Formats: sequence, C-alpha cells, structure tokens
Amino acid sequence: MPDSAVNKGAHALGVPFHPRPNLYAMTRIAILSGILFLSGIGALIFETVWLRLSGLAFGNSVWAAALILSSFMAGLALGNAIAASSKVRRWRPLHLYAVLELAVAASDCVSRCHS
Repeated sequence: MPDSAVNKGAHALGVPFHPRPNLYAMTRIAILSGILFLSGIGALIFETVWLRLSGLAFGNSVWAAALILSSFMAGLALGNAIAASSKVRRWRPLHLYAVLELAVAASDCVSRCHS
C-alpha cells in the first residue's frame, strides 16, 4: 500500500481509517468537564445564598431577586469583557480560571470569618 493512501486516512480496503482516541486526552477532558460542572454548581449555590441573604435585608420581593439576578449577569458581562481583552488572551485560560476560583473561595472564607 502506498504511503499516500495511509496519509489520506484510507485503509487498504478503502475503509476510512479512524485512529483510536487518545485515552490521556479523553481523561483530561472528563476531569475538566467535572471541574467546570462543580464550579457551575458552586455559582448557583452562591446565587441562592445571596438571594436568601438579600431577602433578609430587603425582604423577599421581586426587587431583591432582580437585584441578585442583575448582579450575577453584570458579573458575567464584566468577566466576558475582561476575558476579551488582548492582554488576558496571552495567559493560560485554565490557570487564570483556577486563580479566579481560588480568589472567590478566599473571599468567601474571609467574609465568613468576619461575620
């Protein structure tokens, strides 16, 4: 079989050749997906806690829920704007994400210690 057939991804019988997926890469993707899933759960828990605490401060109303939801969406928009800047693109995204998650966890620990 000529090398050109192998390079084009064709098997000797004309059946397309599909290389086996890299187990290491699939494991990394699975771990990363799990981490992002847990991060999303943490964000929803924070939002729920903030909603309950704002209910204590402002009363359980539509305005308290709107305040929390608009703050959450503003944070998403601000994070997107910062991530779109050219300086941040040079950084490694997963390391930056890990640092930001640790900063959120540290701020939660500090706020719990002072209350």
